[in-house]
Order: sequence, then structure tokens, then C-alpha cells
Amino acid sequence: MSRHSPRARAGEDRANLYDEITNKIIGELEAGRAPWVQPWGAVKPSLAIPKSAATGRQYSGINVLILWGAATERAFTGQSWLTFRQALSLGGHVRKGERGTTVVYADRFVPVDERQRASETGDEAQAIPFLKRFTVIMSFEEVSAALAQGYSTVLIPCGAVEQHGPHLPLCMDADHADALAAKVARHLGTALIAPTIKVGCSAHHLVFPGTISLRPETFESICLDYCTSLAQHGFRRILLFSGHIGNFPVLRDMLLRLRRAVSPDVEIDAFCDAIAWIDKWRSAVRDAGGDPSAVGGHADIAETSLMMWLRPDSVRLDRFEVGYLGALSEQQLQLMWKNGIKSITHNGIIGDPHGSTAEIGARCLEAIADLLATSFGR
Repeated sequence: MSRHSPRARAGEDRANLYDEITNKIIGELEAGRAPWVQPWGAVKPSLAIPKSAATGRQYSGINVLILWGAATERAFTGQSWLTFRQALSLGGHVRKGERGTTVVYADRFVPVDERQRASETGDEAQAIPFLKRFTVIMSFEEVSAALAQGYSTVLIPCGAVEQHGPHLPLCMDADHADALAAKVARHLGTALIAPTIKVGCSAHHLVFPGTISLRPETFESICLDYCTSLAQHGFRRILLFSGHIGNFPVLRDMLLRLRRAVSPDVEIDAFCDAIAWIDKWRSAVRDAGGDPSAVGGHADIAETSLMMWLRPDSVRLDRFEVGYLGALSEQQLQLMWKNGIKSITHNGIIGDPHGSTAEIGARCLEAIADLLATSFGR
């Protein structure tokens, strides 16, 4: 379970982060805990530059202040830090209930259209900075406190592990769901985010290696157990959505059974409108200067742009290919569900990734987040 840790635009996220750190420092000063006069007592935290205990690499920028503050607050005597996975890989153990500290990763990337412009004009390509925050996982005490404070709504994001053409990673839909959950939680206000159900119903993609698919009844069982567990803890609104449109029919079919499994005072809802979703993508692509006819719904200009925004290093820019173009007829859809997506498109793409940009991806993410928030906010 987590509170939302949004992957927003670099400027917005950076401003929020700096405000957060500044406010924390001001709060300490207003409480009379000036660091230059504070009687720390027997345990004095080191103000050496924080570093990774696994690699020896020093942290930099705002992470130095974040980790200094955490060391001071928790009376740590050193400045060596490990991620959860690093601790396990080194043979260590993380105590049950231990809380991590949120740090950030900053870098730059060059959008495809900027590379093309620079190539055509001979200018130097301009990189765009981005900032991502690592998600903080909550302890059971923090979930309990959030419920007591009125956080009675919980989002259940669903994804898939399936092919997305030769140019996108298998995790596309799960990454999309993670990012949407953060934005929707922000829109709704008092909402928490359950761990994403990362594998979904993708039988029509199994002809492509790497795809993992759950049977519909397995997927429903997982959703059922999520809902009954969360209802037992006191959540009164449980909202499911999927970054994988292929999960929509299964979610729609199971919804009544999920509602029957919990008490009448618990509301369960799921977003299942594929037509509205695709329409929002087309509008967002057009508004960002892209070609809306390149939206097909799978590994197209919308999904490729989303990954250029969310995980730019995962996009194989040299592997863009045109997929099936145009609307699928009912007969073609039935053929795809029966015989797999390769009966429609040889490369697993429906639409066209050419013309994708990170800017289009940001617009698409915001458009679908607004669609979900509006639907769930009724």
C-alpha cells in the first residue's frame, strides 16, 4: 500500500520536492530545533556525504539533505545507505515494519523529434531534465492511521506482462497503471494505492515470447481477494482500473460478483470503457501536435509516447514499425480473441509509433487520469 508518489512533469515534481524539504527544515526551526544549537545528546549523526553501502557511490543534490534529515531524525550514526534489494543481495535482512526514506533520481533525455530537428539543422540536441521519486511503501501502522484520517478510498491498479511490438518493454501496461494510480489518487484526494496487479489477461498475445497471461478466473480470484482483504481493513470505496485494455471485459464481467462478496456499505467500481479511453488518447495526441490516426490502441503513438515519458530508456527508437492501421471490425476482433493478435498484425502493433514524443505521452497520461478521476468521482 502506498500514498501517491506521482511521476509528474520535472518542474512540477522538483518544485514540490524542494517545497517539501524546505517546509520540513522550517518546521524544525520553528519548533526550536536549530541544528547549530541543538543538543543532540550522546548519538551524533555524521554529516559526511551520504553514500551507497553497496557501491560506494555518493548521493548528490537534494538527496544529501533528504538523507541527512533522515539520519538526524532517526539518530543514525553513519551515512551509508542501502536499498531493500541491495540489503538482500548482500545477505542482510530488513526488520519487519522498518520504514525507508524516499530519494529521487534525476537525469536528462533527448526526445525523438528533438534528435530529428538537431540532425536536420546541425544544431546540438537539447536534453529535457526529468525527476522521479522512488515510491515509499507504507507500514500497517501508517495504513491504519490513514484510514483513521479519512483515507477510505483505495485504488487497485491492474496491468499486464505482454508484448508491445519490437520497440517497447513487456512491462508497458503495468508501468502505465502505476503512473495513472499516482495521478488519480492526487485527483481524488483521500485515496491510497494498493500494489499493482502486474499480470493480467493476455492470452491473445501468447504467440509472442515473454507474454505471461492469467486465466480470467485466476485474475478474478486475485481481484476478489484484494477487495475482500481491503474491505475487512475498513476501506469503503474500492476502485479498480487497468492500464491494459484487454483486462476491461474481464473486469466488467466480474464486477457484480465482487460487489456481492463484500458488505453493502462497501462500494466497488471498475473502469471498463475502452471506447472513451481510445477517444481520449486520440484527442490528447492531436492536442500535442501528433497524428490521431496513428492511435490504434497497442504499441502505437500513444503507448510509445507514454513510455518515452515514463521510462525513456526502455524505448527502442530504432525498432519503430507500422502496425495494423484503421478500425478493427467486429469480425476481426473476434478473430483476434480466438486466434491471437498475430492474426491481425504480424509485429504485434495496432497503430503506428512513428511521431511519438514524451510531450504526447505526458498529455495521454493526464487525459486518462482525468477520465478515471471523473468516472470515479461521480
